[in-house]
Amino acid sequence: MIVTDSQVHVWWRVTPGARPHQTTPLTPSRLLSAMNGAGVDRAMALLPTWSADDNEILLSAVSKVPHRLAFIARLSPFEPADREHVLTRWRHESFRGVRVALHTENRLRTLADGTLDWLWQLADRADIPVMMYAPQGMHAIEALLAQQPALRLILDHANLPTGARNQAAATWITRLCRMAQYPNLAVKLSALPRHFTTDYPASLLANSVRALRDAFGVRRIFWGSDLTRLPCDYSTSVRQMTEDLRPVWGDDIDWVMGRGISEWLDWPPRQTPHRRLRPRRSTPTRRMPPEQQIRPPAPATTDDST
Repeated sequence: MIVTDSQVHVWWRVTPGARPHQTTPLTPSRLLSAMNGAGVDRAMALLPTWSADDNEILLSAVSKVPHRLAFIARLSPFEPADREHVLTRWRHESFRGVRVALHTENRLRTLADGTLDWLWQLADRADIPVMMYAPQGMHAIEALLAQQPALRLILDHANLPTGARNQAAATWITRLCRMAQYPNLAVKLSALPRHFTTDYPASLLANSVRALRDAFGVRRIFWGSDLTRLPCDYSTSVRQMTEDLRPVWGDDIDWVMGRGISEWLDWPPRQTPHRRLRPRRSTPTRRMPPEQQIRPPAPATTDDST
């Protein structure tokens, strides 16, 4: 099984006044080291909204290891006028799609007022997958999916609000399952340990994930870590899916852990995975004590969480 992480923020610099997930930047080289230790073969690298870096810097870094990292371009809903050039200049072996974060009121407004119509039309015409995070935009997303049936859209973090925990997260996932009728929609199961905590029954998470599987099928659900927001270490996030939730996936685990996202983004893997010795464990997934966390997340605000 070739494990592919669908959601990792990478950055070097922080926009003045912004609050990143952690104080130490996660550069591509640091990400590769973390991947090696956790048994992750490949990852989608994208810039967070609060990074002061630009897409070209990330594309240049990712292009040095195209078999392990893919480039997802960050798009602001307020891009300059020459929008088509903005996208076409990124067309490269490592380029696999674009992402828009519409998690604040002014950004969310662009989803419904036509500001982003150029993106949907261009992505449809050029067959560019789009990743989106817009928890409060469910109705507008449904309208978009109906209007653009050829648009390949992925909702990051199962479109869960940053503050949704346990039962609230389960209720939100139930709502998301109703959107599975749109075959051009896929879902990232990213940052799960942040939304389902260990002080709630494990069955709550398992039942929510099972409902998502029954609605979307295994080919439209993609595991992702959202590494810099994890309340546990990287390996624990992997094992939560491959061991704790293995009964949910059964023999289809390879689709969720990498095969699905690779096909959705047209990023075929090498014939053999980049293998390392993976650590063993004999105890259930648990939240790591603060002193053992490799990269504890900083307190998040609504605007800095994606």
